[in-house]
Amino acid sequence: NARISYRELAKRVGLSTTAVMKRVNSLMDAGTIREFVVMPSHAMIGAERFWALIHTDGSEDEENLADSLGSLPEVHAVIRLVSPRGRSYLLYGNYIGSIRLSEIAAYFRRLDGVEEVELHNVIANWMRVSNWGRGEKMELTKQHLLALKSLKQNPRIQVKELSDETGLSLRKARRLLREIEDSGAFYFMVRTDPMVEGPTFRVKMQLADNEITPQQLLSSMQDICGEYTYGLGFSVTEPVAFSLTVGVDVLQMQRMFLAIERLPFVAAATPLMVLTYRAYPHLSQHRLDEILEGLTD
Repeated sequence: NARISYRELAKRVGLSTTAVMKRVNSLMDAGTIREFVVMPSHAMIGAERFWALIHTDGSEDEENLADSLGSLPEVHAVIRLVSPRGRSYLLYGNYIGSIRLSEIAAYFRRLDGVEEVELHNVIANWMRVSNWGRGEKMELTKQHLLALKSLKQNPRIQVKELSDETGLSLRKARRLLREIEDSGAFYFMVRTDPMVEGPTFRVKMQLADNEITPQQLLSSMQDICGEYTYGLGFSVTEPVAFSLTVGVDVLQMQRMFLAIERLPFVAAATPLMVLTYRAYPHLSQHRLDEILEGLTD
C-alpha cells in the first residue's frame, strides 16, 4: 500500500518513524523501490491478466526485442530467462477483451526471431501487492478526477498538499482521499525490483489435478517456500500455474523446486531462472492518463 503512513508502518515493523523513513529512502536510493503508483483496478477498466512465455532462436538483440514487447501498453514486465536453446522471455501484462488478446499474440509471433508463443489468461496473487480480486468500480466526479490528477503525480500526497494543489477545502480533500482509498477501485502500489532483493526464480507447473484451487496451490507454495513466496499465477484456461520466489540462494532453489516437483497434483515442473527484469508502465497507468486527459485546470 503506497499510501500507508510512516507512522503506521513504524507500528507494524516495531521501529521508530524516523528509522522507517530512512529505510524507505534507502530502498528508493538502492532501486529496490522503483516508484509509487496509483492506477485504476482491473474492474474499473475491464482488464484481465495474461502471462506469456516467448521462445526465440537467439538471433535477436535482447534489448531491442524487450523494448518491442514493452512498447505494447498491455505489457508491463519483460523477464529474460535462462534457456538451454535460443532465448526465452516471460511477460506480464493486462488486456481488455479477447479480440485484443488475439492481436497481442499475433504481434508477438510476428517479431523477428520468435519461434514459439505460449499465452495464458491468469489470475494472480502478489503476496506483497494485492489479492486475488479484480478490485471494484466507482463513479468518478470532477472532484475525484482533480484528486486523482494530484495523486498520479504523487501517490503519497497528504491532505494539506492536495488542498493547496486543487483549491479544495481541507475537509473536502480529506473526504475525497478517503473515498478513493476505500473504494477498492484504485491500486496504490509500490513497484519494486525483485532482482535487487536477491536471486529470483519461477516454476512453471503442469497440474495433474484440475480440481486444485488457486488458494490451495498458494498454500502449498507457502508451505514449501515460506517467506520467500512472492506470488502465484494460475491459468484460468489450462491446468498450468507459475510460482515466484525472491531472495533465495541456489541450494534453497534446488530444495524448493524438488519439493514442488513432488507435489501430488503437479504432473511436471520446469524451473525458470531469471537473468534480467525490465519494467514498463501498467495498462492501468495508461488508462488513468486517458481518464485525466479531458480534465481542464
